[in-house]
Amino acid sequence: MTAQCADWLIWRIFSASEAVLVRPRQFLLDMICAVSCALWLLLSAPSAWATPYQESGGQVVMEAENADANVSRNSKTWTLNTTIAGSSGAGYLIALPNNGSGTNAVASAAATSNPELQFQVTFTTTGTYYIWVRGYAASTSDDNLHAGLDGVPSSTTDKFKLTAIGTWNWTRTDNVSANRSVVVSSAGIHTIYVWMYEDGFSLDKIVLTTSSAFTPSGTGPAESPRGGGDVTAPTVSLSAPAAGATISGASVTVSATASDDVGVVGVQFKLDGANLGAEDTTSPYSISWNTTTTTDGAHTLTAVARDAAAHATTSTPVSVTVDNTAPVISALTSSNVTATTATITWTTNEAATSQVDYGTTTSYGQSTPLNATLVTPHSVALSGLSASTLYHYRARSKDAVGTERVSADATLTTAVPSDATPPTGSIVINGQAAATNNPAVTLTLAATDASGAVTQMCFSNTGTACTATPIPYAPSATWTLSSGDGPKTVYVQFADQYINWSAPAAISDTITLDTTPPTISFISPQNGDTLNAPSP
Repeated sequence: MTAQCADWLIWRIFSASEAVLVRPRQFLLDMICAVSCALWLLLSAPSAWATPYQESGGQVVMEAENADANVSRNSKTWTLNTTIAGSSGAGYLIALPNNGSGTNAVASAAATSNPELQFQVTFTTTGTYYIWVRGYAASTSDDNLHAGLDGVPSSTTDKFKLTAIGTWNWTRTDNVSANRSVVVSSAGIHTIYVWMYEDGFSLDKIVLTTSSAFTPSGTGPAESPRGGGDVTAPTVSLSAPAAGATISGASVTVSATASDDVGVVGVQFKLDGANLGAEDTTSPYSISWNTTTTTDGAHTLTAVARDAAAHATTSTPVSVTVDNTAPVISALTSSNVTATTATITWTTNEAATSQVDYGTTTSYGQSTPLNATLVTPHSVALSGLSASTLYHYRARSKDAVGTERVSADATLTTAVPSDATPPTGSIVINGQAAATNNPAVTLTLAATDASGAVTQMCFSNTGTACTATPIPYAPSATWTLSSGDGPKTVYVQFADQYINWSAPAAISDTITLDTTPPTISFISPQNGDTLNAPSP
């Protein structure tokens, strides 16, 4: 349209002398149009090489007079005008000449025969966009137009109809009140098309929005910015998980760092090339990955960062291994069972830790220390068992990511001890002292056993049963005598490795506890006696 407007303006300037003398009214109208063309040349010509409008947050706003292309057809064109007050921007475009009639009520026909406007837009948000147009019609023969996306008209973008006559108003519906919309299926640059349906239609502004609830008012939102010539793609790299990591569980953090010279719009994480969750539009960029929904084995993670100019960069791939299956335990057995010890062995199908729960019931109650070394053949030693006793045991193994398997219950019975004879020994209180005035005493102990190993001892003041918890055998111990002065006997029992205990009263020592000081009384002289000095 820029060239057409310039040609017309030059022609009218050369013919102005004739018009002012012969048709003064026509001359006035021509001058108004000339001013409009001049404004168009001054304000709108740069749009021919302008960068696209930038959609942001699901919305883009375009002034009609800033169209990227204006195509005249069949002697009709969209012409810049400022006659009708209330428009936004530098004015509005009106389809002229206005013959009070419509042409091509179907958009598909209008797309090739009617005057056309084009608006380039860089979309970063995909989906359905509702189209609002702000227009003015002097009559019901001026109130319709068509639109389309990327040159393609459709039944959802034709027959826009204004809601009022003689005033600027917004509409997004056709003549049967159906919403007008387009579907932007991919990010990048797309072109919005507008075609005349009825000449005389005045177009002021166009708004595309993904919000079905949005309704513009007045002159509407401010015009969207254009791209500004962003030609640099973002940079992006995955920061977690680490390459080669083995992962598991319902909440694994996948994160990335991304930057751009203008700004990153969002980061889309991908698993084996498919989207992993929704795009993250807020820095820091991360997503929680439920790996239990992914098959075990090797997988590839990437991150795709994009900017507002639709540039996209894919990160270097990171390979990880998903392992949500616990180790398989097999060949669980006991061996080398003695009266007090046993060895538990098993195998796993992957490297794992080793631990055994054991006890005289299926509640177990005891566990061996965890061996964190990852192995497939496992061997754990049990000690301190009681002879001739049934024990329950089970194996535990965790793989490298901590997924644990617990075996079924198994049993073993310790051997009958080969040595049924309890240890013998002695006890001495306070180094064989006959008496003491302090109930806290020191015990000196000695014991021997046929097996060569005395393991435990316990004490009492009664000789019927131990009144204290057994402790490891040692050559000395402290003890508290029973209360009250008099002879006090301390009894000791010794046990060997087969838990053969000596008799409760077999080994003892006695000491007298005397905590009462002596009393003194005079026999002579008696109280009141008279004492005489001896004769010289």
